[in-house]
Amino acid sequence: VLPAEATQTLAREIVKRLATRAEGVILDTNEYPSSDELDYFCDALASEDDTVAAEFVMRLTNTGSSARTIYRHYLAPVARLLGERWTENALDFTQVTIASGRIYAIMRSMRRGFMPSTYDLSKYAIFAAVPDENHFLGVNLAADLFRMDGWDVRVHQGLRHEDLVRSI
Repeated sequence: VLPAEATQTLAREIVKRLATRAEGVILDTNEYPSSDELDYFCDALASEDDTVAAEFVMRLTNTGSSARTIYRHYLAPVARLLGERWTENALDFTQVTIASGRIYAIMRSMRRGFMPSTYDLSKYAIFAAVPDENHFLGVNLAADLFRMDGWDVRVHQGLRHEDLVRSI
């Protein structure tokens, strides 16, 4: 008898493979994580062990989650969760900083898999953090989601208003 988690993982894999063969479409059954999964991921990002969060994302990838799903349904919500825990004093500055750094590392490692070799010149965008903003994770997440769709994206952050206008 397999544990319930192993049975669910096996069932998901079977359904994905059958769907791919039958319709040429990959189903993403991991699209909406449970609150327990997000709590675990948040804890992993803030933990002393620097491998747990990366291993979690690797498991998601290995079970068929797309980069888009990981960005939209794991990284974005867990970033909000980190902010909530910071506000509630459940995490300190160091833990949030470490967790944010790990999110950026995950994004950098995943970026290699979806950066196009050429761009559609009609799909160009600039993403910018507003002047005096110190939180850039959301801007970078959004920019990467557009990159996944073949957009040539430039990100500006940490610029004063005049410098941002001049740059644009």
